[in-house]
Amino acid sequence: MRLTKASDYALVLLAHLAALSPGERASVRQIATCYGVPQRFLAVIVHRLAKTGLLHSMKGSNGGIRLARRSSEITLREVIEAVEGPIRMTDCQGPGCLCERGDHCTARHFWDVANEKILNSLNATTLEEIAGWVPWPQEEVATGERTEP
Repeated sequence: MRLTKASDYALVLLAHLAALSPGERASVRQIATCYGVPQRFLAVIVHRLAKTGLLHSMKGSNGGIRLARRSSEITLREVIEAVEGPIRMTDCQGPGCLCERGDHCTARHFWDVANEKILNSLNATTLEEIAGWVPWPQEEVATGERTEP
């Protein structure tokens, strides 16, 4: 299992939104500029996050994006699965697994336990915790402009 840039960018995006005042919106362009993320790729991620109910996206001159729920209610697992799909350590986990060794696989129990530990950890970590690690000063989050140190 290897996470892609999509998961990283999704966390940056959602942490940015979590740092805003309740109900406040930001634009994809603003966030892309602030963090140096490709705007088109970020727009694809926004679509996935909106489709899974993690954020609201509104078009128009007063539009923008905002969290659909409180950051304390959004887990890291939800974010990763929204952009990457189901989290599995190996291909032989989950529904529809057709392993030729079946129940006789010596490694399957180990991978199931390891995967469960990872899922528990991701379920226990919220966006609120991640948002506390936003690396840019608060005024940059508000304006969407990044200044170099």
